Amino acid sequence: NFESGVQEKKIISITDGMFGYLLGRKASTKDWIERVSGSRLSMYTRKMMIEVRGSKADVERGVLIIDILLKQKACAPKVVEISSLSTRTDTRMIKMHDLETHRILGVRGQTLRRLQLENDVFMFFDTLSSTDQRTSTRTLILISKHKANMRKALKEVNKLTRRRPAPST
Repeated sequence: NFESGVQEKKIISITDGMFGYLLGRKASTKDWIERVSGSRLSMYTRKMMIEVRGSKADVERGVLIIDILLKQKACAPKVVEISSLSTRTDTRMIKMHDLETHRILGVRGQTLRRLQLENDVFMFFDTLSSTDQRTSTRTLILISKHKANMRKALKEVNKLTRRRPAPST
């Protein structure tokens, strides 16, 4: 939503291999990041950089999503500091046990990918929260500019994991 507020801009430098990853086939990944974050991305191949534009919140969200995607692709051991996400209004976190995690991931991550694309919500799991095999939990993190998309995704997550929906806030 560019009509309201001051426009912000952030430049991200990336490597050659990651450029195509963030662009996606027929710009599908770029378009999806724009829908989820609310920001606009301009990709400059010669300079190997991405310009993220929009409101301050949209730019922060776009940069966060790009940063997480790049860390996931590079197999970084820690994708994001969970505590830094806990105060964000565009983020929801759900602790899950192994069976619930497997239900959300699906075969080779296909269920998680479907949920993201159908709902325009960025979803990912943190690193393992507990090393005790009997109580191992992971946190599913959802990020989206759009509250309606977030509610729809949370409803699907609850259905897949057979959880009762949390009270609306």
